[in-house]
Order: sequence, then C-alpha cells, then structure tokens
Amino acid sequence: MLNLLNTKARNCRIVYASSKIVYGIYGFNCCLGNCEHDYNIMNVEEVAKHFHDNKIGTSNCPEWQDTRQLNIRELDNQRTIYANTKLANESLIRKYCPNFKIVRIWDIV
Repeated sequence: MLNLLNTKARNCRIVYASSKIVYGIYGFNCCLGNCEHDYNIMNVEEVAKHFHDNKIGTSNCPEWQDTRQLNIRELDNQRTIYANTKLANESLIRKYCPNFKIVRIWDIV
C-alpha cells in the first residue's frame, strides 16, 4: 500500500475495501458475541453501490451498522493479522491520500 501511495496514485481517488473484522466481528455475525436477531446479508450489487459515490472518509457497509469501536483483542492469531493489515492500510490511506473512501464491508452473498 505504501508503495502505491508513494506514486501519483495518492492524487487519485482511492476506494479501499476493508472489513468488519476491525471491530472484532467475523463470520456471519453482525454483533460481537452471539447475534440473537435477523441479519440480512447484502448481495454484490448492493455492496457495489457503496463504491460509487463521492463521500470521503470511512463508512460501514451496510450503513445501518453504526459500530465504530475497534476491538481486535479477542481474535485468534490469523484474524488478528488480517485485521491489523486492514487497519494499517486504512491508516496509510488516511495519511497520504486526501480523496479516499474506506468501505468496511460486513458480509456479501
């Protein structure tokens, strides 16, 4: 990511697909712990719409997910590495690219 951002790409619009894993949530869950409610997983077409706007910043996909608290302490080693990679790339994008959108995707079918 840093190599990409050290080129002229930093002057472009960067849309980065991140993940709900940065909240410590994985699998087909929408909450930490056991979910006790219905959760509608988005299809590819619905998720793709989140990549085609001019918003700058970080957003959840789906937008109704208002989770903002990062918490990767309870993840196993493999998921911790994945979450840290996502967070590191997000941080680099925020630092080097003024025109960015980070989409934290929950689940896709």
